[in-house]
Amino acid sequence: MIGRAQRFRLTLGQQIALACMSLALLAVVLVSTVDAARSLIHLHDKLEGRATLYAEQLRRQPTPVIASGDAAAAREIFDSFRLDTDVAGIAAYDANGRVIEGVGRYPDHLSAGGTPNTFGQDLFAVTAGIAAKQGKTGQLYVILNKIMARLYGAPVDDNAGSSRHG
Repeated sequence: MIGRAQRFRLTLGQQIALACMSLALLAVVLVSTVDAARSLIHLHDKLEGRATLYAEQLRRQPTPVIASGDAAAAREIFDSFRLDTDVAGIAAYDANGRVIEGVGRYPDHLSAGGTPNTFGQDLFAVTAGIAAKQGKTGQLYVILNKIMARLYGAPVDDNAGSSRHG
């Protein structure tokens, strides 16, 4: 039996060392996974908070646009956002969900009570209700642009998944 391979046996010390290394590796994998998941949740919450802040700060500006349905006035308000790299799109909608005007990426129609279309996992959209003194209502749509991708250093294709370009 000299030519046959011997059965692989570990000593008690080697078995204990292997078990300890396996447990240590498992612990590292679990901690890394939990940490990555918590980081993504934190980034999502931060992005949602920022998008909501944008919408809340801006919702008074398009009030005359909602009251009159004036696309030119909306264009004047929204043109400054073309240079903001964090904003992928912004638009004003009438009470029926039809676009009055917008720049960047935004849906052609907003359904009442529906969730905004985000055009991809790296974008976050929010809406804010607008009420004019004349009794007309509408919505402001704001979508923030690829912040999560930029934080992770991923390549950004700004032409991917757009419904409209202003």
